[in-house]
Amino acid sequence: MIDKGAVVTALNAALQSYERIEVSSLPDWPGAQRPIITLNPKDSADFRAVLKAQADLEIFDDRMQQLGGIGTRVTLDQLAIWLIERALQVGSDQTVADLSRYVADQRFLVTEVVALSGIVPEQAFDLGDGIQLVPISNVPSCPQREMLLRKKSGADVTMSPSASAALLCQTRWPVNHSGTMAAISASRAADLEDARHVITAVGPSAPIRIIAWEIVPADVPLSNRSFGWTHQLGGGDSNPASFRGLTSDDLQTVRALRTFFASGTKREKDHLRVALDRLNRSLRGVVPVDKAIDLGICLEAIFLNEPEMTGELSFRLRVRASRYLATDAGERDRISDAMGVLYGLRSEAVHAGRFRRMVINGTPVATVLENGAQLAATAIRKMILEGLPDWQKVIHQ
Repeated sequence: MIDKGAVVTALNAALQSYERIEVSSLPDWPGAQRPIITLNPKDSADFRAVLKAQADLEIFDDRMQQLGGIGTRVTLDQLAIWLIERALQVGSDQTVADLSRYVADQRFLVTEVVALSGIVPEQAFDLGDGIQLVPISNVPSCPQREMLLRKKSGADVTMSPSASAALLCQTRWPVNHSGTMAAISASRAADLEDARHVITAVGPSAPIRIIAWEIVPADVPLSNRSFGWTHQLGGGDSNPASFRGLTSDDLQTVRALRTFFASGTKREKDHLRVALDRLNRSLRGVVPVDKAIDLGICLEAIFLNEPEMTGELSFRLRVRASRYLATDAGERDRISDAMGVLYGLRSEAVHAGRFRRMVINGTPVATVLENGAQLAATAIRKMILEGLPDWQKVIHQ
């Protein structure tokens, strides 16, 4: 155990002799800079000696510390400076209590953040299971958020496209000073990615991940030493036209879909992830040929999902989609015709790289693809809420 009294006494002594040097903020990294705290050699040595006498603080003595996805080598001198910085904010007793808790608990709280482009939620909203969808301005203050808000305001052009929303969740991650970077088993990155996918089915919309990072609370020792993020997913930038506002009703639907999706079987989730991903890519695409190919793959994943299926794929697609999505003959005919046109566009795009015509039966191809995306999203929502269909029952009902 840490001798809290000895550490508090040493910390109070250091607070009487430290020097503070103000540092100008870096324009490209607002919020990332902080004042430099220094101690004279004697006071630094005295403070370090007290810290070194604490067996539980050996993990800070020239050892690597992993905070989220970032690992850095730390020293007792750096810990001493952090203790001074923290004590200036909350006092010596609270600071040492925070240090003792970190060492004893062996876990610490983090907020996982995934910044999104392509959607604009009307408000912060609880999606259930500890996951929130919020406007980007609602993300807790941190250098990454300030960087993104700077980009959104047009003051910085280093990242494209701009973030408009974020998915958040809190988890407890293990303390790791082992010297080896470890995968975080407690991470909920996969849950956040599934939530992003599910949002696609509402609207439909095309959320794309810009960056992801972890916010480590200020009471975690040395949490202010570094920050970073993971990179954007592949698939290109969002089409500006694909940005969609999500109303409170939309957000209620997202929550219901996410809850049902999370409770689904692995087979159901794997099946629907492909359809959702391709629908998302199609919606945010810029080139009509690419949009048609991605939408075609989405429809195949929804309606032609048996690996061994061959022959008359267009016919099967038309029959299954019309039977699954409509109840009266007129609507079934409309959906059947629409699926036939969409599959034809997909085939032209794959085999010729272009369309023979850009207007079909008086409707522009762009509108045909938009209507097809709506049908795909409707089918995906139905499958999430009701489970994967038995196609034999669907066709013969």
